[in-house]
Amino acid sequence: MNKLSTLGTWRSCLLLLLLGMISIALGSLQLSEISQGNAQGSYSTMPLPVVVHIIFGIIFNLLSPFQFAPSIRKNHPKFHRYSGRLLVGSAIPVVLSALWMNQYFPSYGGTLKYTGIIAYCIVLLGSLFLAIKYVLNKDVQNHRLWMMRAMAAALGPATQRLIIIPVVLVFGEEVVTDRVIGLLIWSGILINLAFVEYLGFKERRLVPAI
Repeated sequence: MNKLSTLGTWRSCLLLLLLGMISIALGSLQLSEISQGNAQGSYSTMPLPVVVHIIFGIIFNLLSPFQFAPSIRKNHPKFHRYSGRLLVGSAIPVVLSALWMNQYFPSYGGTLKYTGIIAYCIVLLGSLFLAIKYVLNKDVQNHRLWMMRAMAAALGPATQRLIIIPVVLVFGEEVVTDRVIGLLIWSGILINLAFVEYLGFKERRLVPAI
């Protein structure tokens, strides 16, 4: 890998980290509100799944960008492997807490939101499972692609916020209806996955035919 492509990869890692920082910052704010007793609704009466989701989500968002750093994979393979295991381990409580809240917390967002959360969980865990399968088979290219899909799912909430924050600033909070919430859940997943598939398509085109 030449210096230019390495620089581009590090820029991509930084962008992934910055996007994840949106969820990390808002999650940290929610943890602060819970610890101070200022949380409202289900966040105050049943904070445990919220806390679990946020803490392990922060771990996932902090670790996952560095899985794509070529110099770390090459020069620090043990860190890459062990952080990858911690990444997978953190994804499980993230998914379980998300499914629990989706089922038992007060309904909002309607069917679109409910099914969107389930799709998010399936994509995240399914992609990680396939990523593990491929790396055990020494198929690094497909391992990386499925890790990218897992990252796309994990960053879905951050993409949702990038969309809704300017909309609310322009049109006000009344624009956030149940339908809009449901569409946001799906848009965050689909936009990220579409971008990953685009990157995968570009990489396949660059591979010379045998």
